[in-house]
Amino acid sequence: MDCTYLAFDGYAGPCRDLYFDDQEWVVRYFVLETNNTGTTRTLISPFAVGKTDLKQREIHIALSSSKIKNSPEIGIDLPISRQHEIALRRYYEWPEYQGQDSETDTLMVKGIDEPFPPTEDLSSPIPGQIDSPDSDEILSDTTEEILPEEPVDDNLTEADFGLPEEDVQYSTTLRSALEIKGYRIQTTDGDHSSIAELLIDDSDWSIKYLVINLQNSHSDEFVLLTLHFVKAFDWGSSRLFCTLSQQQLQNAPRFTPNQKIDTEYERSILRYYDSI
Repeated sequence: MDCTYLAFDGYAGPCRDLYFDDQEWVVRYFVLETNNTGTTRTLISPFAVGKTDLKQREIHIALSSSKIKNSPEIGIDLPISRQHEIALRRYYEWPEYQGQDSETDTLMVKGIDEPFPPTEDLSSPIPGQIDSPDSDEILSDTTEEILPEEPVDDNLTEADFGLPEEDVQYSTTLRSALEIKGYRIQTTDGDHSSIAELLIDDSDWSIKYLVINLQNSHSDEFVLLTLHFVKAFDWGSSRLFCTLSQQQLQNAPRFTPNQKIDTEYERSILRYYDSI
């Protein structure tokens, strides 16, 4: 996301990627860079976001910078193991996100351990910055695997991180938003378009629209695609299959980078897709 990320006592670091759930279409983690050399990165859940200021393009995180920098040292490359997700959640005292098994989880969230001013209720989607490598950026043909039950102990034992590779459980639904930018859009009659960006609703961090570059011959033109027409990803060929024709995409209302999505514009999008 092309925003400034602030801890409550200073700058938290640039966001280099977003990890999203390709089954639920919701952001699970921000990938923040926490040092000046670009060698240390950590995962921050949307649960830690205190408020968003769209006018200033700032996202405030209800944690101290030291809390973030001292987070558990884990591998953040996908796929991420469930053991590492549990370690992060317990360190920050985040609740489980929807879809995780909480029956054996005895660690309840008592609130953020550091003060933070009241949050604002901002529900408008955040448009990404087209062509920005740090901007935010998603359905999947992968089958969701059953996640293991979480250990009852409050702390994971060393043995939990020393499991044989074949016994390690991974979150297979997490995907990189940065990776899918540029994926071809396979319509019913061709693949002339591509994914340029994602638009995210900051009220619940759900992915609301895909920004599609129609790649017309003379200039880039963009439209918003609703998720209703998304069929599946083919990760091997870097394609997204949708149930529309190329002409149906071409006829959608145009979208320009950094355009404000107001009620009137959103209604025009929904009216168009409802007519198909």
